[in-house]
This record gives sequence, structure tokens and C-alpha cells, in this order.
Amino acid sequence: MGLLQDDSDVAQLSAMSALRMLSESRDGCDMLLAAESIPGLVGCLSEMKRPSTLLGEALFSLGNLTKLVEATKQAMSAGAVDRLMALLGEGEAVSGVQMRALVLKCVWNIANLDEGKTATIEAKGIAQIAPCLSSADQDIRRLAVGSLLALLVDLAGKEAAIEMEMELVEPLVALLDDESEETRVNVVSVIRSICDHPTGRALFSRHEVAVSQQWMDLFPSVATY
Repeated sequence: MGLLQDDSDVAQLSAMSALRMLSESRDGCDMLLAAESIPGLVGCLSEMKRPSTLLGEALFSLGNLTKLVEATKQAMSAGAVDRLMALLGEGEAVSGVQMRALVLKCVWNIANLDEGKTATIEAKGIAQIAPCLSSADQDIRRLAVGSLLALLVDLAGKEAAIEMEMELVEPLVALLDDESEETRVNVVSVIRSICDHPTGRALFSRHEVAVSQQWMDLFPSVATY
């Protein structure tokens, strides 16, 4: 981890690449946890002078590590949620498709933990994720929907989604016809989750798709609201 502070970009990248390779196995993840490497990885997310390749390696490692509960807790303690939200806020044109996908992978993993849901919702995570639903990239859309699905289990998540009104409703409805089956299945679950709330149900019932046969087949209780 000390090499991450080296003045040489080559040394930093070599160190980060080694950490990324370790993160690809469970034993490696355990080693990184024991070495308390996660705060260092999270710290790399906010260094504006870091080369994009180094940032990508850090995000890749965190995406693997945050599949583990203890690693997720350590990442959150190190401020990962705010830094991930800042990266999402840069927009796809700035960060690039691959970087955005790595960020969303981390967000989804963190949102699978109850404390992670709360922290991400409080950091305005739903509003930051929403633009990703309209990405031209299939994987970005898939990851964005998955992240929302994890967050909307929480009542506060439903309420945050409802506050966005048609800004969120429109892209979600569009994804009912997404080319990815996983995305289509998950977006149905996202819409059902929002519709568990009476205000959310009213939002979707006002949308023109609510009168279609497709909508009635998927959400009969909403179509007749």
C-alpha cells in the first residue's frame, strides 16, 4: 500500500494492479482486509491528480471487495459513498462508460447492506443514479436498475424515488423494452417497489403506458388504480 504514495505514476499503477489481482479471489480479499487496504483504495477515489487508469484499478478492486460485508463497512467508514456519488455526478461524458460502470458496481454492492442503503439514499444516490438509466450503454443501464432495486427496499428509498416524479418514471418505463432480459426483469421489480407506496402508484397510473396491454399484464393493480 505504501507504493500508492510513491511519486512515480508507474510505481503507483503497478501497486494498484497487484491489489486488483488480489481482490479477484476470496483469499486475496481476506488478505486485503487484514492489511486494512480499503481506506487507501477509497482515498484514491478523491485524488484529482490520479491518472484515470489508477482510478479504474481502485474502483475494480473495491467492486470485488464490497461483495463482502466487512469490506463494505470499512469502505463506508472511509467515506466511499460520498466519493462514489461525486464520481457519478461528473456525468458519463466526463468519467467515461467503463469508469461509470465500475462506480455503479460499487454502489450496488454497498446498497445491498442495510447501512449502505441508508447512507446512499442520504447522499442523494437515487438522483445520481437516475441519469444512468438513459445511458446508451447496456451494462450501465443494467447496473443502474440493480442499484435502484437494492435501494428501493427501504421506505426512504421509495420516497426519494417518488420525489423525482416523471424524471424517474419516464426512463423506468422505457426500460420495460430494454434489450437485456436482466434489466427488464429488474425494472419491473423497481416499478413494483415504487408502486407499493400509494403516491408512487398514482405517479405510474398517470403515465400513458398505464393504459397499454403490456402495463395491465405486468401491473394490473396500478392500471386500475
